[in-house]
Amino acid sequence: MKQITILIALTTFLLSTHLYAIGPIEDGLVAYWNFNDGTTNDQAVDSYNNVGILGGGASIIDDLDPSYAFEKTLALNGTDAYMYLPDQAELDFTDSFTIMLWIKPLSTGQSFILGKWHQYDATLRSYCLGANFNFPDDYEFQITPSGDTLLELTNSTNDDYIANVWQQLTLTFNGAEHRMAIYLDSSLIAMNDAITTETLNNTSQPLSFGAAYNDEIQTEWLFNGYMDEIKFFNRELTSDEIQQDYLYVLNGFPESAIPEPSTIILMAIGCLAYFKRLSFLKKS
Repeated sequence: MKQITILIALTTFLLSTHLYAIGPIEDGLVAYWNFNDGTTNDQAVDSYNNVGILGGGASIIDDLDPSYAFEKTLALNGTDAYMYLPDQAELDFTDSFTIMLWIKPLSTGQSFILGKWHQYDATLRSYCLGANFNFPDDYEFQITPSGDTLLELTNSTNDDYIANVWQQLTLTFNGAEHRMAIYLDSSLIAMNDAITTETLNNTSQPLSFGAAYNDEIQTEWLFNGYMDEIKFFNRELTSDEIQQDYLYVLNGFPESAIPEPSTIILMAIGCLAYFKRLSFLKKS
């Protein structure tokens, strides 16, 4: 009877453990580059046939970091390398969006990471992400609702832009809720939930990565490092969804759900306790 009670308790514990959700987030996904397929020397085609044009010294290389399961990655040399897309309707977000990507900077100077953004013409600005402009080693998320208005969100109290480390960055905007936010490795690092706009500029500006585009690619503020797992969603993801996608990549793109690390430890302790108890009962 005691054995049955212990077995029931252990089974209940195992069934109640929390598992990482299976797979990445796909609801609302409109662009996705992982650079594993559809790439050539001068372009990167994503899962939705969005064609990223590679320029300067941009290249697709094998990822050499054994800590992550990236197969290939976008390499930008910080001198003349970039990727850009001509204006496309599905990337002209106006009322809500999420942008998610992994980056590994090799240096941490002023960097334009991505955006539909013209430095000199405010009517051609919509959204952008930069680093190390206003505060040392910070990230800056900017949007333009209309005209020459500019709204900026920055993590001014943290030194998060660091070299030689892979990080997941997530930008979210929800006009109806008057909210914009920055997440780093699925943790919220900055949020403004009282912005005064509900819609963004719908511009003809190209989307560029690694370098700003002001009628042509600019040669200042170029990003030096690697980018991968670039995703654009036409809605604001929740914090749980952001964490789910982060863990999916962090754990090597698993095909089935896996337990949390703490759960694995508790399962091991539970199994050990059960078998020790079972052995004790047999002896008695």
